[in-house]
Amino acid sequence: MSIPRISAQILKQLRKNSGFTQKRLAEKVGVTQGYIALIEKGSADPKLSLVNKILDCLEMINHSITAEDIMTPISKMLYSRPTDITSEVTDKMLEAGYSQVPIVNSSQMCVGTLIESDLLIKIMKEGPQLKWEEVRNVMASPLPTFPKETPVDILESILERVPAILVSGEKGKMVGIITRSDILNQF
Repeated sequence: MSIPRISAQILKQLRKNSGFTQKRLAEKVGVTQGYIALIEKGSADPKLSLVNKILDCLEMINHSITAEDIMTPISKMLYSRPTDITSEVTDKMLEAGYSQVPIVNSSQMCVGTLIESDLLIKIMKEGPQLKWEEVRNVMASPLPTFPKETPVDILESILERVPAILVSGEKGKMVGIITRSDILNQF
């Protein structure tokens, strides 16, 4: 049995999603606001008892569904390489019914995203010749990435603002993707 790890990034997101300020959380768990800031930066290594106290305070200790549980694994997802031709990728996107595709390098690290709406705007501004460009020349920033252990409830609020979330495994390598459809499918 593997024990899930709670990263600084996850703790920060849990705090924000719970509506707590660093100061309010610090008061609740009996530490300073500065110490909470250090924990969220990953610069402090709090005792397990403090982490549990924080999680209890945020009422998040009993998460059972994680990103890994609902993600589409990389083996089943559509992604592109930076050197692929844009028109070939958009054809695959249309065929699969996807509105975004992660751009992944040979080390399985996401370096950008091809987003249908962004690409349409670029084509209208710069012309149809963009479809013959390599994806690296037209891609947008990478989608947000969260560890596979991240509780799904955290991801739900983030998916209100972005079309998809990438899921990372060891050494930050992409292992899957979560879209709004994946969230809906769990009901």
